[in-house]
Order: sequence, then C-alpha cells, then structure tokens
Amino acid sequence: MLEVVDEYGWHEVESREKLFEIIERLKAFESMTWGEIIKNDTTGSHFIEGYRLTDRDAKKKLESLKVSLDTFVCSLRHHKRERIWGIREGSALKLLWWDPEHLIYECDR
Repeated sequence: MLEVVDEYGWHEVESREKLFEIIERLKAFESMTWGEIIKNDTTGSHFIEGYRLTDRDAKKKLESLKVSLDTFVCSLRHHKRERIWGIREGSALKLLWWDPEHLIYECDR
C-alpha cells in the first residue's frame, strides 16, 4: 500500500539521509503503544477520519485504494511540518504517504 506516485509518494523524499531519518523515527514509534503515540502531545500524532482530510487528491487516493472515507487514517509527526500517513491495522501501521509540508490535513498548529 506504500504509495510511490505523485502526490505524496515516497519517491518525493528529498535525500537518502532524510529517508534514514524517517526510518529511525518509525523505529522509535515501534517501541511505543498506540496510546503513547496518540495521547502524547509531544509526538504531534493523531487519527483523523478520511473525509476530514483537507486535500481533495488524498481523499480520491483513499477511494481509489478502496478505503472508506469513514476510515481513520493516522498522521505521524516526523519533524516540524513533515508527516507520515498510514492506516492502522491491528497493532501495525500500513504506510501510505509522505507529506513534508503538512498539506494532506491542514490545521492551525
């Protein structure tokens, strides 16, 4: 399910170094429970229903992947505005998108 197409595809990660940073961040999340990830304000991570995404193309991508817009998608904060998007399945997260500018769900944070 890892997207490698425009827009928000993982091919957009700007450098090998950035990719390794992202991998290290994901490893750090692996040592946490979902409660720790989501309820900890320092992670800046959260779940949001697909229909609340502010980017129309992201909504269309969910639909093309046969994911209901009522499904909660997960936004993991990597650094500043950078976000990693996925769908939780049990204890795992199926990675979807790389969103370096926080455009999939814009908010006032």
